[in-house]
Amino acid sequence: MLRFIKKFSLMLALVIFICGSGYILVQYYSLIFSKTVKGKAIKVSKVNDTIAVMGSGAVNSQIYSFAVAIKTPEGVIYTSSTEDRQWAAVTEGFCVEARLYPYPPWNFEKADTYY
Repeated sequence: MLRFIKKFSLMLALVIFICGSGYILVQYYSLIFSKTVKGKAIKVSKVNDTIAVMGSGAVNSQIYSFAVAIKTPEGVIYTSSTEDRQWAAVTEGFCVEARLYPYPPWNFEKADTYY
């Protein structure tokens, strides 16, 4: 009986560990696999026109939505989307350091892209 209890408690601990690890991976996927990119801003584009947004009653996240392209010294170009107002001050040629968070692979529409 004691051997059964030890075996059962070990199995229960293993199941809890696997479930907990899976939960953390799903919940914090973008944070776990984020990367810091240093390079030149080769393009920063406002996604929505200000005139179109003003009349539509858009929220702040839509007003300050940007598409950003960064070229690293190695020649790799990273593109991402952002809702950070700081990108409004960046123009082409600025040296930038940005943390890019990948969308999880189970988000089929945006998989393999960054924000």
